[in-house]
Amino acid sequence: MPPRAGRTSRTRTKPGKRYPLNMRTTAEIRRLLEDAAKTSDRSLVQEVEFRLENSFREERLVTDALALAYGPELAGILLLLGDEMSKTGRSAGFFPLKGARNWWDNPYAYDQAAKAAAYVLEALRPEGEIVLPGPSGTLPSGLSMQTVREHYGTWSARGTLNDVASNDLREHDRVRRQLGEHLLNRIKNFMAANGNAEVDQHHES
Repeated sequence: MPPRAGRTSRTRTKPGKRYPLNMRTTAEIRRLLEDAAKTSDRSLVQEVEFRLENSFREERLVTDALALAYGPELAGILLLLGDEMSKTGRSAGFFPLKGARNWWDNPYAYDQAAKAAAYVLEALRPEGEIVLPGPSGTLPSGLSMQTVREHYGTWSARGTLNDVASNDLREHDRVRRQLGEHLLNRIKNFMAANGNAEVDQHHES
């Protein structure tokens, strides 16, 4: 294994001064950097620095966008889940290498990433007894209020996935774009097979 990189002192650095960064890369990456540097009229070193700066800037933009959309706490949860699922999925799907790149298409890697996400959510679970809110009773559909409250999260997700799969609501367009046709079809197939199964089961009981 290559040695770990040392840390640059924060107290002795000077703004604007360049510090050495020794690195090696593959021939393919070097050719891509050389082509990009030629197009942008930058030196190879300037191109590498430019792209590194952009990667950190984009990382901050993603974090800020999540915090703006969902608030800082939920943004932190989503980042933690994303980081852990990505790490676990890529590691579990490493053989073959294609399984690491597209771990969500590898049944074993996906299962392990889902377990990692469940473990993270369990660690964040608030203390205290789970108490179902509201009064008891029976809905016009024949379902009891207790049954609805017990399965509220699942049925809420079912409604959202139905909306995503239907292509009707524009509010889910950004999700559809990010998922792509491949994963969107997976949701459609799942909902066609399982969409109402749990509701029907509890209704019959």
